[in-house]
Amino acid sequence: MRRLWKHVCGPLNSIFEQPYQFVVWWIVANVFGMAGFLLPIFLSWTRSKNAHDAYLGSLKGGSLSSFCVVLLAEGIAAALVAQGAGTNLVAAGLRGLASVLALLVAFIQMTFLVAESVITDGSVISPAPQIVTAILAVLLASYLYCFRFTSWEKGVEEIWKADDKAVEDMTVAAKAVAADKHGVQL
Repeated sequence: MRRLWKHVCGPLNSIFEQPYQFVVWWIVANVFGMAGFLLPIFLSWTRSKNAHDAYLGSLKGGSLSSFCVVLLAEGIAAALVAQGAGTNLVAAGLRGLASVLALLVAFIQMTFLVAESVITDGSVISPAPQIVTAILAVLLASYLYCFRFTSWEKGVEEIWKADDKAVEDMTVAAKAVAADKHGVQL
């Protein structure tokens, strides 16, 4: 389980290596990308109108779902065309898994778009699932951002060198041991 967690967290090293670049991407992609959803709510609130109606109208209009689909599409495309990517099977598998999960969330958001366009009686789909999938979309897009850079991926040569180093260290340690913990000569 620890190994799986280590592999899943591996791409996050891209964020720690270039934190300012990630923050700029996150702000531009999410804050400016959600402007079509947040601006009507903000304007209604500042004009002392019912902001909840604007919120429901934005959801019914599909601006949040559209934002999520575009954000995930951009993340999937960037992950799939990264230069020098896929130098090991773990990295390729994580890239594929994250892309498939992002596609699944994008399809859910597209389902919301279709369902909202079909409803003609003025009712609105429950906002909770849309907000939850939007949060999931932002988190997945942030994870997909990490796949733009390949510095976290260890190539076969690096893994081979690390294995050779571990064998050398073990050999040196074995030569230094002359007796076991009970004092028996080896």
